[in-house]
Amino acid sequence: MSLLPSLSNNTLIVNASACSIQSANCPLPVPNLFSWEWADELAVDNRTLSPELTASEWDMWQAALLNMSGSGQFFSQSMNLHPDGDILNNNIMDYLVMAISNGYSAGFPGGAEYTLDTGFVSLGCTAMVRLWLQG
Repeated sequence: MSLLPSLSNNTLIVNASACSIQSANCPLPVPNLFSWEWADELAVDNRTLSPELTASEWDMWQAALLNMSGSGQFFSQSMNLHPDGDILNNNIMDYLVMAISNGYSAGFPGGAEYTLDTGFVSLGCTAMVRLWLQG
């Protein structure tokens, strides 16, 4: 999965299902996107999804900058970072609150919209605490 460094408040990853919906406008071939694994099913506490979020609820500034629309959700998960794509080099970060795009789109002048197919690794430092009830 590709992630660009950003000053976003929270890391945003792109759900593989975002490019499978009929209204998606993703590049072909569809890039390697995030999908849930069996381990996520076993650790239900890590996969408690928030209610649906608008793009501005994920990050007001990024959403305005990219003219974003669509929906996503917050969830708590650990993340393994592999520098330079080296899967033998693990940097594990636990208990992260991240956002997952279920179909955020970036809008361009003239009305064209493109489904986000690249996420953002947050280099920002937000003081906001994210809480949501299971449901």
